[in-house]
Amino acid sequence: MNLSFFPDMMSFRRQSRNITAVKQRLDIASTEAVTGRRQNILQAVRGEIGNVHKLNRSLRDIAQSKDINALSSVRLQGIGLSLSNAREAVSGMGSKAVITASSAGQDGLITLANEAETKLKSMVDALNAKQGSRFLLSGDRTNVPPIADAQTLLSDIRDILSSSADPIADIDSYFDDPGGGFETRIYQGGTDFAPDIQLGDTLSIALDIRADDPAIREALKGLAMLAAAGDPSIYGQAPAENDIFKDMVSSLSTAPDRIIKLEGRIGVLEGAIEDRNTVLDTENRILNNSLQDLIGRDQFDAAAELSLLEAQLEASYAISARLNNLSLVNYLR
Repeated sequence: MNLSFFPDMMSFRRQSRNITAVKQRLDIASTEAVTGRRQNILQAVRGEIGNVHKLNRSLRDIAQSKDINALSSVRLQGIGLSLSNAREAVSGMGSKAVITASSAGQDGLITLANEAETKLKSMVDALNAKQGSRFLLSGDRTNVPPIADAQTLLSDIRDILSSSADPIADIDSYFDDPGGGFETRIYQGGTDFAPDIQLGDTLSIALDIRADDPAIREALKGLAMLAAAGDPSIYGQAPAENDIFKDMVSSLSTAPDRIIKLEGRIGVLEGAIEDRNTVLDTENRILNNSLQDLIGRDQFDAAAELSLLEAQLEASYAISARLNNLSLVNYLR
């Protein structure tokens, strides 16, 4: 009896190995068609792997720098928003005080004083903004809010206005003098600025804005003085002619523009980070091109190979199925 049609086990096993090899090549071609990179890097560079490692390390450094820049940008945006909210609290209050004093006198100022107290609390809240666990305007002491509660400031200013023989000088001294009331009772942040923002190995930008900046002191001074206007004895029945009132209006009128300048400085810092990111993007593109030259795979070529391998795999499965169906029973039939 001729048994040449019995299943050839060696052929079947060989075909199974071929299928496994095709599937492995199919997986590689599929990945390369998507990534455009060779899977077998060592083979692609003929064993010269050092340059690939250097390029990948440089690309990781760029990615890390951009992550740090992103965090710094978020921080600067938070500071900018804090300053903007602080400016909004004081904006327009000077002109409103003048109009109210001229048209409604002391009675009108009592209502405006209540509004100013609310604005003062809003400004303090804005200055005490946080990013995560860090207070943004506390300088190098980021674990504490930079400004004490608004009520402490308002109480101090009311005491000066009601008891001082020269309230204008004493209030200026309170806010401006080293060791004055503002520094000892109100500002709680650090005496140094927050660390510089690093933009590279040798490049950094100074984050030199704190909640004790003169522009912010001026705004707090004006709002606190206006909030104290509810006491008729301070500004009298003709507040618009009162020198203390005029000093308060001057602070309220100049503070917004001074805070805008702080916001502008933040904008410059944000621009520096954007410029640095542009440089990093250019470096990233150059390095990726260099890496592509070493280990790149033409994606169209990989896709064409993928189609051929899929056809080859289908044919191999069909052959295996035919071999698997061969049996003595099939032969005897």
